[in-house]
Amino acid sequence: MATRQDVRRIALRLPEAQEQAGFVFAVAGKGFAWPWMERINPKKARVPNPDVMGVRVANELERRSSRWIPPSSSPSRITTATPPCW
Repeated sequence: MATRQDVRRIALRLPEAQEQAGFVFAVAGKGFAWPWMERINPKKARVPNPDVMGVRVANELERRSSRWIPPSSSPSRITTATPPCW
């Protein structure tokens, strides 16, 4: 499982990537990775869940096949799960 430091290191290696408040990563002001916003109580606002990251991909094919394996120097993996209803 990737740590927050792994995510930060990988995200900031992209050209012009910057970390914004709330563990959000962006290029030119457009976010590409952010913590999932979880609704704990139906009548209250969503709160960030730092254990789950949302990541922007180019298209549906990338979303369905998104599994990234870091360089061989690191045994950890970052994966995304696609709910069956999508």
